[in-house]
Amino acid sequence: MFLFSCSKEKGQEIIESSEVVKEDVFVLTAESVEAGKEFYIEVSKDIKHVAAIASWGSFFLKAEKIGDKKLVKVPHEVNRQVGRLTIKFFNEEPDREIKVIPGKAAEPLEAYVGEKSIVADGGETWAMMTTIPQDEFFNLTDQGTKVDLNMIRPNGSRQNLVMKTKYGVAFHKISSQSKVGKTIISVNTGGVAGKEKELLEIAGPPVDFTLKAENIYPYADSRQYFQIVSSQIKDRYGNQVANGTLVEFHVTDADGSKRILNAYTISGEAILNINNPSHEGLMTVQASIGDYAKSNTASYSFGRHIKSMELRIEDKRLIIGPVMGRFGQYATDGTEVIIENVELGFTTTVAVKKGYARFSLESMETDNYTFKVTCGGLVKTIKNKVGE
Repeated sequence: MFLFSCSKEKGQEIIESSEVVKEDVFVLTAESVEAGKEFYIEVSKDIKHVAAIASWGSFFLKAEKIGDKKLVKVPHEVNRQVGRLTIKFFNEEPDREIKVIPGKAAEPLEAYVGEKSIVADGGETWAMMTTIPQDEFFNLTDQGTKVDLNMIRPNGSRQNLVMKTKYGVAFHKISSQSKVGKTIISVNTGGVAGKEKELLEIAGPPVDFTLKAENIYPYADSRQYFQIVSSQIKDRYGNQVANGTLVEFHVTDADGSKRILNAYTISGEAILNINNPSHEGLMTVQASIGDYAKSNTASYSFGRHIKSMELRIEDKRLIIGPVMGRFGQYATDGTEVIIENVELGFTTTVAVKKGYARFSLESMETDNYTFKVTCGGLVKTIKNKVGE
Protein backbone atom coordinates (compact mmCIF):
# COMPACT_ATOMS: atom_id res chain seq x y z
CA MET A 1 0.00 0.00 0.00
CA PHE A 2 1.40 3.45 -0.97
CA LEU A 3 0.42 7.07 -1.63
CA PHE A 4 1.13 9.20 -4.69
CA SER A 5 0.32 12.71 -5.83
CA CYS A 6 0.48 14.65 -9.10
CA SER A 7 -0.29 18.17 -10.33
CA LYS A 8 -1.31 20.01 -13.47
CA GLU A 9 -1.12 23.53 -14.92
CA LYS A 10 -2.90 26.34 -13.14
CA GLY A 11 -6.59 26.52 -13.93
CA GLN A 12 -6.96 22.77 -14.54
CA GLU A 13 -8.23 20.50 -11.78
CA ILE A 14 -7.26 16.83 -11.53
CA ILE A 15 -7.06 14.16 -8.87
CA GLU A 16 -4.37 15.47 -6.59
CA SER A 17 -3.86 12.32 -4.56
CA SER A 18 -5.14 8.80 -4.21
CA GLU A 19 -4.24 5.67 -2.35
CA VAL A 20 -3.50 2.40 -4.09
CA VAL A 21 -4.63 -0.49 -1.90
CA LYS A 22 -3.85 -3.15 -4.47
CA GLU A 23 -3.50 -3.27 -8.22
CA ASP A 24 -6.36 -1.37 -9.97
CA VAL A 25 -7.83 -0.22 -6.66
CA PHE A 26 -7.44 3.55 -6.23
CA VAL A 27 -8.78 5.26 -3.16
CA LEU A 28 -9.72 8.88 -3.82
CA THR A 29 -8.60 11.32 -1.18
CA ALA A 30 -8.83 14.51 -3.29
CA GLU A 31 -11.91 16.66 -3.77
CA SER A 32 -12.12 16.18 -7.54
CA VAL A 33 -11.95 13.38 -10.05
CA GLU A 34 -11.91 13.17 -13.82
CA ALA A 35 -15.18 12.27 -15.46
CA GLY A 36 -15.56 8.56 -16.15
CA LYS A 37 -12.65 7.50 -13.95
CA GLU A 38 -13.41 4.58 -11.67
CA PHE A 39 -12.33 5.07 -8.03
CA TYR A 40 -12.88 3.92 -4.45
CA ILE A 41 -13.66 5.86 -1.30
CA GLU A 42 -12.79 4.67 2.22
CA VAL A 43 -15.69 4.45 4.68
CA SER A 44 -16.17 3.53 8.31
CA LYS A 45 -16.18 -0.15 9.13
CA ASP A 46 -19.83 -0.04 10.24
CA ILE A 47 -21.12 1.26 6.90
CA LYS A 48 -22.68 -1.26 4.55
CA HIS A 49 -24.07 1.05 1.82
CA VAL A 50 -23.70 4.62 0.65
CA ALA A 51 -25.73 6.72 -1.76
CA ALA A 52 -24.01 8.42 -4.68
CA ILE A 53 -26.11 11.33 -5.95
CA ALA A 54 -25.12 12.75 -9.33
CA SER A 55 -26.79 15.48 -11.35
CA TRP A 56 -28.57 12.87 -13.43
CA GLY A 57 -29.57 10.26 -10.86
CA SER A 58 -28.90 8.46 -7.53
CA PHE A 59 -27.19 5.12 -6.90
CA PHE A 60 -26.82 2.84 -3.91
CA LEU A 61 -23.32 1.44 -3.69
CA LYS A 62 -22.21 -1.49 -1.49
CA ALA A 63 -19.21 -1.26 0.80
CA GLU A 64 -16.69 -4.12 0.74
CA LYS A 65 -13.57 -5.04 2.63
CA ILE A 66 -10.37 -4.89 0.63
CA GLY A 67 -7.24 -5.64 2.60
CA ASP A 68 -7.61 -4.01 5.96
CA LYS A 69 -9.88 -1.20 4.67
CA LYS A 70 -13.57 -0.92 3.96
CA LEU A 71 -14.12 0.66 0.57
CA VAL A 72 -16.93 1.65 -1.74
CA LYS A 73 -16.37 1.34 -5.46
CA VAL A 74 -17.69 4.24 -7.57
CA PRO A 75 -17.89 2.88 -11.16
CA HIS A 76 -17.34 5.09 -14.16
CA GLU A 77 -21.03 4.92 -15.08
CA VAL A 78 -21.83 6.99 -11.97
CA ASN A 79 -19.41 9.89 -12.49
CA ARG A 80 -19.26 10.24 -16.26
CA GLN A 81 -21.13 13.57 -16.23
CA VAL A 82 -19.36 16.74 -15.12
CA GLY A 83 -20.75 18.39 -12.02
CA ARG A 84 -21.08 17.56 -8.33
CA LEU A 85 -21.16 14.03 -6.97
CA THR A 86 -22.50 13.75 -3.38
CA ILE A 87 -21.76 10.73 -1.21
CA LYS A 88 -24.20 10.09 1.67
CA PHE A 89 -23.02 7.73 4.44
CA PHE A 90 -26.28 7.22 6.41
CA ASN A 91 -24.59 7.77 9.77
CA GLU A 92 -23.29 10.76 11.66
CA GLU A 93 -20.61 11.49 9.08
CA PRO A 94 -21.19 14.56 6.93
CA ASP A 95 -21.82 14.16 3.20
CA ARG A 96 -18.77 14.13 0.99
CA GLU A 97 -18.77 16.42 -2.04
CA ILE A 98 -16.67 15.39 -5.04
CA LYS A 99 -16.25 17.61 -8.08
CA VAL A 100 -16.33 15.73 -11.37
CA ILE A 101 -14.22 17.58 -13.92
CA PRO A 102 -13.99 17.05 -17.70
CA GLY A 103 -11.34 14.86 -19.26
CA LYS A 104 -9.23 15.61 -22.30
CA ALA A 105 -10.84 16.27 -25.66
CA ALA A 106 -11.75 13.11 -27.54
CA GLU A 107 -12.34 12.40 -31.20
CA PRO A 108 -14.15 13.42 -33.21
CA LEU A 109 -13.57 17.11 -32.60
CA GLU A 110 -16.83 18.69 -33.72
CA ALA A 111 -16.33 21.70 -36.01
CA TYR A 112 -18.86 23.83 -37.87
CA VAL A 113 -18.63 26.54 -40.56
CA GLY A 114 -21.51 28.88 -41.34
CA GLU A 115 -22.31 30.31 -43.78
CA LYS A 116 -21.08 27.73 -46.26
CA SER A 117 -20.28 30.41 -48.84
CA ILE A 118 -19.47 34.11 -48.70
CA VAL A 119 -18.80 36.82 -51.26
CA ALA A 120 -15.15 37.57 -52.01
CA ASP A 121 -15.63 41.27 -51.37
CA GLY A 122 -12.47 42.22 -49.51
CA GLY A 123 -13.69 41.66 -45.96
CA GLU A 124 -17.23 43.03 -46.06
CA THR A 125 -18.75 39.58 -45.47
CA TRP A 126 -17.63 36.82 -43.15
CA ALA A 127 -18.37 33.32 -41.88
CA MET A 128 -17.98 31.84 -38.41
CA MET A 129 -15.76 28.86 -37.61
CA THR A 130 -16.95 27.14 -34.43
CA THR A 131 -15.70 24.07 -32.59
CA ILE A 132 -16.91 22.39 -29.39
CA PRO A 133 -14.24 20.18 -27.76
CA GLN A 134 -15.75 17.36 -25.66
CA ASP A 135 -14.33 14.47 -23.70
CA GLU A 136 -15.30 10.88 -24.41
CA PHE A 137 -18.44 11.26 -22.28
CA PHE A 138 -19.56 14.39 -24.17
CA ASN A 139 -18.64 16.79 -21.39
CA LEU A 140 -17.41 20.20 -22.49
CA THR A 141 -13.70 20.55 -21.87
CA ASP A 142 -12.19 23.06 -19.44
CA GLN A 143 -12.68 26.78 -19.96
CA GLY A 144 -9.78 28.14 -22.02
CA THR A 145 -8.97 24.90 -23.82
CA LYS A 146 -6.68 25.79 -26.72
CA VAL A 147 -7.73 24.87 -30.26
CA ASP A 148 -5.37 25.28 -33.22
CA LEU A 149 -6.99 26.68 -36.37
CA ASN A 150 -5.25 26.35 -39.75
CA MET A 151 -6.55 27.76 -43.03
CA ILE A 152 -5.37 27.88 -46.64
CA ARG A 153 -7.08 30.79 -48.41
CA PRO A 154 -7.99 31.09 -52.12
CA ASN A 155 -5.02 33.39 -52.76
CA GLY A 156 -2.65 30.67 -51.49
CA SER A 157 -1.84 32.28 -48.16
CA ARG A 158 -1.81 30.18 -44.99
CA GLN A 159 -3.23 31.39 -41.70
CA ASN A 160 -2.56 29.81 -38.31
CA LEU A 161 -3.99 30.93 -35.00
CA VAL A 162 -5.04 29.64 -31.59
CA MET A 163 -8.61 29.83 -30.33
CA LYS A 164 -9.64 29.31 -26.70
CA THR A 165 -12.92 27.91 -25.49
CA LYS A 166 -15.37 30.11 -23.65
CA TYR A 167 -18.46 28.46 -22.20
CA GLY A 168 -17.40 25.32 -24.05
CA VAL A 169 -17.12 26.91 -27.49
CA ALA A 170 -14.10 28.11 -29.45
CA PHE A 171 -14.85 30.33 -32.44
CA HIS A 172 -13.23 32.61 -35.00
CA LYS A 173 -14.70 34.99 -37.58
CA ILE A 174 -13.31 34.33 -41.06
CA SER A 175 -13.46 37.51 -43.14
CA SER A 176 -13.63 37.31 -46.91
CA GLN A 177 -10.71 38.11 -49.19
CA SER A 178 -10.94 39.38 -52.77
CA LYS A 179 -10.23 36.18 -54.74
CA VAL A 180 -12.79 33.46 -55.41
CA GLY A 181 -12.09 29.87 -54.45
CA LYS A 182 -12.15 27.58 -51.43
CA THR A 183 -10.75 28.17 -47.97
CA ILE A 184 -9.63 24.82 -46.54
CA ILE A 185 -9.96 24.68 -42.75
CA SER A 186 -8.62 22.27 -40.13
CA VAL A 187 -8.81 22.30 -36.32
CA ASN A 188 -7.15 20.24 -33.61
CA THR A 189 -6.59 20.31 -29.88
CA GLY A 190 -4.17 18.19 -27.91
CA GLY A 191 -3.61 15.86 -30.82
CA VAL A 192 -7.34 15.42 -31.44
CA ALA A 193 -8.37 16.51 -34.93
CA GLY A 194 -11.66 17.45 -36.53
CA LYS A 195 -12.88 16.88 -40.06
CA GLU A 196 -11.58 19.10 -42.85
CA LYS A 197 -13.99 21.92 -43.61
CA GLU A 198 -14.46 24.12 -46.66
CA LEU A 199 -15.63 27.69 -47.05
CA LEU A 200 -16.53 28.74 -50.57
CA GLU A 201 -15.72 32.34 -51.53
CA ILE A 202 -17.74 33.39 -54.58
CA ALA A 203 -17.75 36.35 -56.94
CA GLY A 204 -19.62 39.48 -55.94
CA PRO A 205 -22.12 41.49 -57.99
CA PRO A 206 -20.99 41.94 -61.61
CA VAL A 207 -19.90 45.22 -63.13
CA ASP A 208 -20.83 46.60 -66.57
CA PHE A 209 -19.71 44.69 -69.65
CA THR A 210 -19.82 44.91 -73.46
CA LEU A 211 -21.49 43.05 -76.35
CA LYS A 212 -20.33 42.16 -79.84
CA ALA A 213 -21.88 40.28 -82.78
CA GLU A 214 -20.36 37.27 -84.53
CA ASN A 215 -21.29 35.40 -87.74
CA ILE A 216 -23.78 38.06 -88.74
CA TYR A 217 -25.64 37.86 -92.06
CA PRO A 218 -26.73 41.48 -92.62
CA TYR A 219 -30.05 40.84 -94.39
CA ALA A 220 -33.52 40.67 -92.87
CA ASP A 221 -34.53 37.16 -93.94
CA SER A 222 -35.92 36.10 -90.51
CA ARG A 223 -34.21 32.71 -91.06
CA GLN A 224 -30.51 33.07 -90.41
CA TYR A 225 -29.04 33.37 -86.92
CA PHE A 226 -26.14 35.33 -85.54
CA GLN A 227 -24.46 35.34 -82.14
CA ILE A 228 -24.30 38.07 -79.54
CA VAL A 229 -21.30 37.44 -77.29
CA SER A 230 -20.57 39.30 -74.06
CA SER A 231 -17.15 40.26 -72.81
CA GLN A 232 -15.85 38.47 -69.70
CA ILE A 233 -18.33 39.34 -66.97
CA LYS A 234 -16.55 40.00 -63.68
CA ASP A 235 -17.04 41.55 -60.26
CA ARG A 236 -15.24 44.66 -59.07
CA TYR A 237 -12.21 42.59 -58.00
CA GLY A 238 -11.85 40.93 -61.40
CA ASN A 239 -13.37 37.61 -60.36
CA GLN A 240 -15.29 35.82 -63.08
CA VAL A 241 -18.99 35.47 -62.23
CA ALA A 242 -20.31 32.00 -61.47
CA ASN A 243 -21.40 29.70 -64.29
CA GLY A 244 -25.15 29.87 -64.77
CA THR A 245 -25.52 33.59 -64.04
CA LEU A 246 -28.69 34.77 -65.80
CA VAL A 247 -28.23 37.50 -68.43
CA GLU A 248 -31.27 39.19 -70.00
CA PHE A 249 -30.99 40.50 -73.56
CA HIS A 250 -33.42 43.27 -74.51
CA VAL A 251 -33.89 43.21 -78.30
CA THR A 252 -35.68 45.90 -80.32
CA ASP A 253 -36.36 44.92 -83.94
CA ALA A 254 -36.48 47.23 -86.94
CA ASP A 255 -40.28 47.29 -86.90
CA GLY A 256 -40.26 48.51 -83.26
CA SER A 257 -41.26 45.20 -81.69
CA LYS A 258 -39.46 44.27 -78.49
CA ARG A 259 -38.51 40.98 -76.87
CA ILE A 260 -36.45 39.72 -73.95
CA LEU A 261 -34.20 36.70 -74.45
CA ASN A 262 -32.21 34.90 -71.79
CA ALA A 263 -28.75 33.36 -71.72
CA TYR A 264 -26.53 31.95 -68.97
CA THR A 265 -22.85 32.52 -68.42
CA ILE A 266 -20.31 29.78 -69.10
CA SER A 267 -16.70 30.55 -68.22
CA GLY A 268 -17.67 34.18 -67.68
CA GLU A 269 -19.31 34.74 -71.08
CA ALA A 270 -22.95 34.86 -72.14
CA ILE A 271 -23.70 33.80 -75.72
CA LEU A 272 -27.08 34.26 -77.38
CA ASN A 273 -28.25 33.12 -80.81
CA ILE A 274 -30.68 35.62 -82.37
CA ASN A 275 -32.57 35.09 -85.62
CA ASN A 276 -32.39 37.82 -88.21
CA PRO A 277 -35.32 40.28 -88.27
CA SER A 278 -38.08 40.09 -90.85
CA HIS A 279 -37.87 43.81 -91.69
CA GLU A 280 -34.94 45.80 -92.95
CA GLY A 281 -33.62 48.44 -90.62
CA LEU A 282 -31.79 48.76 -87.32
CA MET A 283 -31.86 46.12 -84.57
CA THR A 284 -30.63 47.14 -81.09
CA VAL A 285 -29.52 44.83 -78.28
CA GLN A 286 -28.70 45.61 -74.65
CA ALA A 287 -28.03 43.06 -71.88
CA SER A 288 -28.42 43.33 -68.12
CA ILE A 289 -27.89 41.25 -64.98
CA GLY A 290 -30.56 42.21 -62.48
CA ASP A 291 -30.01 45.71 -61.18
CA TYR A 292 -26.25 45.17 -60.88
CA ALA A 293 -24.77 45.48 -64.35
CA LYS A 294 -25.65 46.29 -67.92
CA SER A 295 -23.94 46.34 -71.30
CA ASN A 296 -23.55 48.91 -74.01
CA THR A 297 -26.41 49.22 -76.51
CA ALA A 298 -25.25 47.47 -79.66
CA SER A 299 -26.87 48.34 -83.02
CA TYR A 300 -26.90 46.19 -86.15
CA SER A 301 -28.21 47.24 -89.58
CA PHE A 302 -30.06 44.70 -91.75
CA GLY A 303 -30.79 45.26 -95.41
CA ARG A 304 -33.73 43.98 -97.43
CA HIS A 305 -33.38 40.27 -98.08
CA ILE A 306 -35.42 40.06 -101.31
CA LYS A 307 -34.02 41.87 -104.35
CA SER A 308 -36.88 41.32 -106.78
CA MET A 309 -40.28 39.67 -106.98
CA GLU A 310 -42.67 39.33 -109.94
CA LEU A 311 -46.46 39.17 -109.64
CA ARG A 312 -49.08 37.89 -112.12
CA ILE A 313 -52.56 36.38 -112.15
CA GLU A 314 -52.91 33.22 -114.18
CA ASP A 315 -55.66 30.54 -114.28
CA LYS A 316 -57.38 32.00 -111.22
CA ARG A 317 -54.16 31.89 -109.26
CA LEU A 318 -51.92 34.64 -108.01
CA ILE A 319 -48.37 33.70 -108.98
CA ILE A 320 -45.55 35.28 -106.96
CA GLY A 321 -42.19 34.69 -108.53
CA PRO A 322 -39.56 34.26 -109.30
CA VAL A 323 -38.60 35.59 -105.89
CA MET A 324 -34.91 36.46 -106.06
CA GLY A 325 -32.46 37.03 -103.22
CA ARG A 326 -29.72 39.62 -102.88
CA PHE A 327 -27.15 37.60 -104.80
CA GLY A 328 -29.33 36.49 -107.73
CA GLN A 329 -30.43 33.25 -106.10
CA TYR A 330 -33.94 31.94 -105.57
CA ALA A 331 -35.33 32.81 -102.17
CA THR A 332 -34.99 29.98 -99.67
CA ASP A 333 -37.83 27.48 -99.58
CA GLY A 334 -40.20 28.44 -96.79
CA THR A 335 -39.64 32.16 -97.15
CA GLU A 336 -42.81 33.86 -95.96
CA VAL A 337 -44.99 35.82 -98.40
CA ILE A 338 -47.80 37.97 -96.97
CA ILE A 339 -50.80 38.59 -99.25
CA GLU A 340 -53.29 41.31 -98.36
CA ASN A 341 -56.57 41.78 -100.23
CA VAL A 342 -57.02 45.53 -100.09
CA GLU A 343 -60.75 45.53 -101.01
CA LEU A 344 -61.84 42.72 -98.71
CA GLY A 345 -59.39 43.52 -95.94
CA PHE A 346 -58.13 39.98 -95.28
CA THR A 347 -54.52 38.79 -95.04
CA THR A 348 -53.05 35.36 -95.66
CA THR A 349 -49.58 33.89 -95.77
CA VAL A 350 -48.01 31.48 -98.23
CA ALA A 351 -44.48 30.08 -98.54
CA VAL A 352 -41.95 30.12 -101.33
CA LYS A 353 -41.07 26.77 -102.91
CA LYS A 354 -38.47 26.50 -105.63
CA GLY A 355 -38.52 30.29 -106.09
CA TYR A 356 -42.30 30.69 -106.41
CA ALA A 357 -45.36 31.08 -104.20
CA ARG A 358 -48.95 30.55 -105.34
CA PHE A 359 -52.36 31.56 -104.06
CA SER A 360 -55.68 30.23 -105.41
CA LEU A 361 -58.44 32.69 -106.31
CA GLU A 362 -61.15 30.05 -106.85
CA SER A 363 -63.04 30.93 -103.68
CA MET A 364 -63.22 34.66 -104.38
CA GLU A 365 -66.78 36.01 -104.73
CA THR A 366 -65.83 39.15 -106.66
CA ASP A 367 -63.86 39.78 -109.80
CA ASN A 368 -62.16 42.92 -108.54
CA TYR A 369 -58.83 42.31 -106.85
CA THR A 370 -56.14 44.48 -105.50
CA PHE A 371 -53.38 42.50 -103.77
CA LYS A 372 -50.59 43.95 -101.70
CA VAL A 373 -47.76 41.39 -101.52
CA THR A 374 -44.89 41.62 -99.05
CA CYS A 375 -41.83 39.38 -98.97
CA GLY A 376 -38.58 40.03 -97.14
CA GLY A 377 -39.34 43.73 -96.83
CA LEU A 378 -40.12 44.14 -100.55
CA VAL A 379 -43.70 45.33 -101.16
CA LYS A 380 -45.56 45.18 -104.49
CA THR A 381 -49.19 45.69 -105.54
CA ILE A 382 -51.15 44.05 -108.34
CA LYS A 383 -54.63 45.05 -109.58
CA ASN A 384 -56.83 42.98 -111.82
CA LYS A 385 -60.47 42.32 -112.79
CA VAL A 386 -60.87 38.62 -113.28
CA GLY A 387 -63.00 37.61 -116.26
CA GLU A 388 -62.39 40.59 -118.53
